[in-house]
Amino acid sequence: MICQQSGNSSLSNANISNCIANYGVAFTYLDLKKSITKVSFCNFERLKANSGIITQFTSSGGRIENCNYINNSQRLNGIVEVSNKNLEILSCSFENNSGGALFAATSAQIYIYHCSIDKYSESIFSGVIDTYDMTTDPFHNGLKFYELGQCEGELTINHNKQTPKRKLSDILPYIFILVRKGR
Repeated sequence: MICQQSGNSSLSNANISNCIANYGVAFTYLDLKKSITKVSFCNFERLKANSGIITQFTSSGGRIENCNYINNSQRLNGIVEVSNKNLEILSCSFENNSGGALFAATSAQIYIYHCSIDKYSESIFSGVIDTYDMTTDPFHNGLKFYELGQCEGELTINHNKQTPKRKLSDILPYIFILVRKGR
């Protein structure tokens, strides 16, 4: 559909649907070494790659943001593929896609932030995320689960030093802090 080999590139506010090709059904960006390709607010729906790859970044850094990949299929590589550069995927939705890997990176890294992946099926090649030569762990989850136990503690009242009286009308300047036992 779209193939670009040089210069700056941007694709936004586009709907690409019901297309069939061998490779790079939606777009292919090749050797854009000095620029970062930006793709935002796009819908890629019902695209079919007979061999592989729906959206491709080859030796091109890029960013995909606020896009939807819905009901797409391909056989090899990834629905989103990058090689020799890094790719950021932010706030995107991947729903009901199938075949091959969802994401593929060769001598590259894909960073995925705040995305939703739902109903992906793979039957031919690899898993949801297929990476080669990954040097770091870009999928580290920094969230920690502590506990959901009952909160038991004492009510502590810290009085505002500007109002030393303890009348009911003076309750408003108080700061209430619930302190957990054992912490």
